[in-house]
Amino acid sequence: MDWNAVSAISSLVATVSVIIALAIALRQLRESSIGRKGQSALALIGDLQSSQVRLIRDELLVHSNRLNKLAESCTDLGEVDSYLRANLRGLDKSEVTLVEVRRAMASLEFIAVLCLHNSMPIQFERAYLGPTLLRYWQSFRPVVMIVRRSRGDAIYLQHLEAVVGLIASGMLFSPGHRRHKRNAVARIVGQSRAGAIRRAGLALGGYGAVKSDPPILEAPFREKEVGSL
Repeated sequence: MDWNAVSAISSLVATVSVIIALAIALRQLRESSIGRKGQSALALIGDLQSSQVRLIRDELLVHSNRLNKLAESCTDLGEVDSYLRANLRGLDKSEVTLVEVRRAMASLEFIAVLCLHNSMPIQFERAYLGPTLLRYWQSFRPVVMIVRRSRGDAIYLQHLEAVVGLIASGMLFSPGHRRHKRNAVARIVGQSRAGAIRRAGLALGGYGAVKSDPPILEAPFREKEVGSL
């Protein structure tokens, strides 16, 4: 008996067995990951479709003309809160406050973060999040602009704005969607860093202040195009 041949065959069988086991493990891991992403997606659908959030979105859209005018120059969040309380109604005809609106916007920002970091199935992003986030952005955008101006914080809700830009430009639906997401995240990180340095410079009397980076939506799409959708 050729023991060298037997040894070679045994080694080959062992190697193939390891490869098969690894492939099975990777498949199970992938299926588990997809399952978790699917569960997260379902939970997010529930948040977005909650009666109160949808009602706030619709109410903001009804009053979009007035809110857009406020967004042009208003820096007083108290004035915005008073307007919302006087004119918007939530469930059971209750007042809608700026705190509630910002809470809803924070949920949208969290969803956008998950999207940019590929934590949800791409099919879900394209089929559901795309049209949904565009509608929400159209309603919430004036309030976002007012909050940014009042706080001097140009990066407020920057993940949501970036995702809306990817949707509006069609980049989310392209084969290179992951690369476009990475580029968007890189721009956000750059702006966050510049904003932190700028705020630190102001706190230190101007030392270390830097020039503001361009808006996240400046290239390859512009804010006015997204805001008009």
